[in-house]
Amino acid sequence: MSARTVSVKVASVRVLSAFLLAAAVLAAGAPGAVAQTGAGYRVVAARTGFAGIEARLNAAIAKHGMIAVTRASASDGAAGRGLSIRGDVVIGVFRNDVAIRMLAANLDAGIEAPVRFHLVEEAGGGASIRFHLPSVVFGRYEGEAIKALGRELDPIFEAIARDAAD
Repeated sequence: MSARTVSVKVASVRVLSAFLLAAAVLAAGAPGAVAQTGAGYRVVAARTGFAGIEARLNAAIAKHGMIAVTRASASDGAAGRGLSIRGDVVIGVFRNDVAIRMLAANLDAGIEAPVRFHLVEEAGGGASIRFHLPSVVFGRYEGEAIKALGRELDPIFEAIARDAAD
């Protein structure tokens, strides 16, 4: 790997960390606020604190046959810069066979994968799991096959959140 490639990757990580930090700081300024409301957006209160919620989510993801394919954390990025903010982690969840079906149904929907869970440390010390139902994520694309795929994934994602929160 060339020095330029490493430099570009480091710069990309820094930009992503700055973006996630800014989003977390904005969210921290409005305790309990839910920026996105409406049908298909879920906020599930966890029975445990933030410290254990990521491990519980990962266990629930595996239990329901899905795979955690991405992870981004504004709070980890902030800690790396010597700052402390409330816990904030985004986990992208999908599976290759689902991805292949998604792309066959609607190539443009590929930008939506993986579907994400947002883990938030609440101001009172609790935690929540936030996500859009896959039917909402994929429902805006044309074609019955992509809409059906979203509906098929809804109960899986709801079960993952429910199991992680309990």
